[in-house]
Order: sequence, then C-alpha cells, then structure tokens
Amino acid sequence: MKFRRFDNLLKVIASEHGGEMEIEKIIDIIRQECENVTIEKKDSDYVISRKKPIVNRRTVTPKNKKSDFDLNLNSEHDQKTFNVMTYNVLADFLANAGGYNYANHQILQWPNRRRALQRQIEFYKPHILCVQELQSTLEQSDQDPSDHYTELADLLKNRSGLNKSIYKRKTVFNRSEQKAGPDIGEAIFYNDSIFDPIGDHIEVEYSKSFSEMFKDDETTQKKVIKNYPQVALILPLKSKSTGRNLIVCTTHLSANFRSPYIQLLQLHICLTEIKQFISSYKQSHPEDQSDFGILLCGDFNATPDSFAYDMMSNKKLSDERHEDMYEIAKKNKFVIPESLNINHEFDLASTYYSVLGKEPEATHVAPSFHGTLDFMWYGKDALEPLAVLETPSLKEMRKETALPNRMHPSDHVFLLSKYQFTDSEK
Repeated sequence: MKFRRFDNLLKVIASEHGGEMEIEKIIDIIRQECENVTIEKKDSDYVISRKKPIVNRRTVTPKNKKSDFDLNLNSEHDQKTFNVMTYNVLADFLANAGGYNYANHQILQWPNRRRALQRQIEFYKPHILCVQELQSTLEQSDQDPSDHYTELADLLKNRSGLNKSIYKRKTVFNRSEQKAGPDIGEAIFYNDSIFDPIGDHIEVEYSKSFSEMFKDDETTQKKVIKNYPQVALILPLKSKSTGRNLIVCTTHLSANFRSPYIQLLQLHICLTEIKQFISSYKQSHPEDQSDFGILLCGDFNATPDSFAYDMMSNKKLSDERHEDMYEIAKKNKFVIPESLNINHEFDLASTYYSVLGKEPEATHVAPSFHGTLDFMWYGKDALEPLAVLETPSLKEMRKETALPNRMHPSDHVFLLSKYQFTDSEK
C-alpha cells in the first residue's frame, strides 16, 4: 500500500475496520501492520511492509549436525530438502465467541489476523503447510466472506508458491439439520513444483469409523458419532527431485482430554488408514518398494505426558498405561471393544524432541493454561529432521496475558521443520 499523506493512511485503516475509530485503536493496528521507515528510505512511498514476520525465531539444528542453512532465510529450494509448517490458525467464529475477552477487539478480527498469518507463511515459504481450525462453509465459495479456506488458498497460490491445496470440513451428520453458517476443518497446501500427488487424497471422518467400530454397541455408537466430528486429511506425494514417496497427514484431535481413549482411537483410525494406503500402493506398484516418508502434523490436544503421545512414540501403551486407559473408560461408562488393538507399526518420533532433546515449552497459551499440544511426527525409516524453528518463549507469549495478541495472530504458534529423505535402496 502507498500513502503520500499520513491522514490518508488513518482514514483507510479506519474504513477497513468499521468506520470511525479512536486514535489508540488505529495506533494498535499500525503497530501490528507497519514497520519503521529508516532515514535512508525517507523518500520512499512505501509505508506498510508485509515482508517480515512480527516475531523473529531462531533456527535450531541437532547437536550432532553442522549446517549453514537458516529457516529464517527465504532461500531457494535445494532439491534435497523440504520445509513443512503446521498451524492451528484459530477459526474466526471461535475467536469472536467470547472466549478471548483479554485480547484487543481489533486483534481478533479476521482481516487483521489473516494478514499476520499470511505474512508469516509468505516469509518462511514452507513447501508443505498443514492447517487446522481453518474456517469454511457448507458450500465453499469465494463469494462468501466467511469461507476463509478459499480466501487463503487464493492468496497463498499467488504469493507463496503453495499453489495446490485440499480441504476437509469436520463431519456434518445431517445436512438438513446443519445450520448454514461457518465451521472448521483441516487443509494441506503444497508446492506442486516440488511435489506431485500420488492418486487421490484420503479424507478420514472419525465418526464414520466409530460407527463401524461400535456397530454392536448402539449406546456407545450414538455417543461417539454425535460428539466427535473431527477429521484428518492424508495426502500422498512424490518428490520430483528425488522420486521418493511421502505421506502428509494433518489432523485436529478431540479436545476432550478427560476421555483420552477417544484421542487414542482417533489416532488408531488415522494410522490404520495410512498403513492401508501404503500396502495398497506397494501391491499395485511392485517396481516401487521404497519406504514412504511419513509426516503426521497437527493439533493433538494432548500434552507430552498424555496417552496419545505415549502411543505415538512407542507404537503402543505400556501394560500399566493400557490398564489405566481402560479404567478411565470404564468410569466414563465407555466400552472399548476387547478385540481392538490400539497400536501402530510405524517408527515415529516427534520432530522437535528429536532436534531439541525436549518438546517446546508451549504451543498453546490461554489465560489459565499453557502447554505443548501441537506436534510434527515423522517416520524415522525414511525421513530425517535437519532443523526446527524455535518457538517463542512463554514470557514472550504471555506479554499480553495470552494468545492471540498483537504479536501472534492465533492462540497457537506455528511449528516449522526442515527434512530430508534418508538413504534408501529402491
């Protein structure tokens, strides 16, 4: 945007945010959207710059690795590595539902948050972007201002190289009863100059899998179908430069931490879908038996001491934790089928833990809670993390009580990692 006169800038900001505004509110917006113009640039028309993220974050590499790359640098793709970002962006209708009264009203408005989100994504330019809690409508349309998936897809396509995307809205059980307003879903964006899709993507609706899983228990079946509409997206890709295969999955698990067995069942369903795709692909492509790279990114609504984290790390729960999980289910009058083995066969690890030796201090900050809920799990058989972008300190995220705030447009911070495929015999 170009402005010759400062009063014109104030008028435009006010008009974009609902008309007349107090000067303090306009200053808040300027602080969020503008950077200072240096003396050397005093003859420039450019006042607003969206090239840099609001908060700079440090790149961290494994202690046993030496590297000269920096995730802060918007460098050219080196063909051997790729960057992945995961981000719970906080759906607009949730941001304005009354749960964020500590935040400045203007900060919560989608146009302001979207610009900040877009600035972060455009600066880091990930080759793959997994997004949770992205708002859309029953019928996606660029004519609907509450369809933020279509809006964001168009913006990223033109300015960040993420020119392909898929989206899955959370399960709608009965369209005739579903209100036509906005709701949330998951999306995966990717750069199609780096990756080609392998066949069709997979949409996982946990409630539909629950319906089959509990077909012999009508009471439990009705409960889980109604209360757990979460979904996952699975996107099989092939690297154009290496010819290696990659499965990218994003999900947003149930937030009901008092029922940890639900999160375990959702992960079991998701990982089973990935396993079935890989098996089917290898059967139909006998010439391509190399290991698939696996990335599972998202908001797991589970902390590092949770049942879900334990199962992801160790393929299954320990006997003691397995008994604890069944005891919790029993107290909640939830019957898990005895024939169901809640486990998986993948050798998974948390990317941030692998690089840092610990999980981030927090990825989600609320007034009365903070914790690490977002993770980037990778399959160690075919992928190696080379670096992660350090998360802001808790002190930084608490500067204005909690998230979101002027520095951070969501109640979660994004995670960003660089990977390469490990050596593999084809």
